[in-house]
Amino acid sequence: MKRARVAKKALAKPGLAASVLRDRFREGDRWLVYCEDQDQLSAVTAELRAAGLAPNQYHADMTGDPRAHLSG
Repeated sequence: MKRARVAKKALAKPGLAASVLRDRFREGDRWLVYCEDQDQLSAVTAELRAAGLAPNQYHADMTGDPRAHLSG
């Protein structure tokens, strides 16, 4: 379990996620990037925005209609 957490929380994940999506994302695609916690989610979101993408966040602490968050 500890090893899995280290892999999930890898410091390179935000930059790598942005690199992969920048290179492979195509209009109309829908991708999910799983994050370990809110800090990692914020870092990944910032990297994706810096790469010119427009990510939507979704996490367990959000209020309202989950479908509305995902359709944005």
